[in-house]
Amino acid sequence: MNKFTFAAIFFIVTFNTIGFCTTEIIVEDEYLYEIHTTNIDMPASIALDSNENLYVGNDGTTNQIYKVSSINHEVNYFGPTLHDPDSVTIDSQYNIYIGNDGQGLQIVKQDNTSSQFTSSYMYNITALIVDKLGIFEKSGFIYVANSIASTSNHIVRVSPNGESEVFLKNSPILHAAHGLAFDNTSYLYAASSGSHKVFRISSDASIETFIELSSPESIAFNQTDGNLYVGDIVDNKVYKVNLSGNVTVFAENIKPYGIAIDNSGNLFITDRIVSPHRIIKIFKKSTPCEGLYTQEQVYEMISKILTWGDINKDNKIGLEEAIRALIIASGANK
Repeated sequence: MNKFTFAAIFFIVTFNTIGFCTTEIIVEDEYLYEIHTTNIDMPASIALDSNENLYVGNDGTTNQIYKVSSINHEVNYFGPTLHDPDSVTIDSQYNIYIGNDGQGLQIVKQDNTSSQFTSSYMYNITALIVDKLGIFEKSGFIYVANSIASTSNHIVRVSPNGESEVFLKNSPILHAAHGLAFDNTSYLYAASSGSHKVFRISSDASIETFIELSSPESIAFNQTDGNLYVGDIVDNKVYKVNLSGNVTVFAENIKPYGIAIDNSGNLFITDRIVSPHRIIKIFKKSTPCEGLYTQEQVYEMISKILTWGDINKDNKIGLEEAIRALIIASGANK
């Protein structure tokens, strides 16, 4: 007799019976999504720590980035007050780097101490990425996109101790490069909404057009499937792009200003298509596997949940609590 883990069914029931969104997101058939509405005024880039807490760059007026708890999704300010801190990334030691426009690169360490790296070429920071695998240099170097005007765009390489050098200088085609990502072998990719292209950059700083889109704003590499995921804020789509440059639509009806991907391949996306703005998590559907309950037992529990939800269909919070209570009562949370 087939058995299922109840947790897998729980997620499917939760997202399909409790509708959080006003604009339906369309994702690939193998995936589901979860929406978290936030009070972040203008969420931009996004990064994850080891506990899947989210750090969200802010393109609004509060001049601080936000930390979103992975436990209860509580949103709080994080780090010092900066100027237009819309770009954020995290290194392998979980130090957090923040673009501080007009000042430089701010680093917040795990002990909450803060310092700043400065350079005349890091004046208007638009994107950050850490070379965690040492694709170009020793692992831990930070690559910083800086865009002052359409004719003055650089990528600066910063060592973990703050020494900086210009890696790619005065490249007009990198205008408004708001997304950077490394693949797992050879290249750095830059999403440039100003040029309507994603560029591929080699370790010798040579640059070429990789793909063309309407307005590529965000980009991340998925280690689990070997694809790039590119957010386009004009098409309102997330594209999946393999390393040969083949493009398919991964998600629609979403305005993706930032993308981060965890070690399990789950995508976290800052979305501004509706207000209040949101964070979207997209993840693969769980497949049936050996687990705690028989198929008949799982279906019986689902039936109870759906019956309760039909009777109390206007009480969405109550439905969530009922599902959690059922899990606790059944012992599936152990």
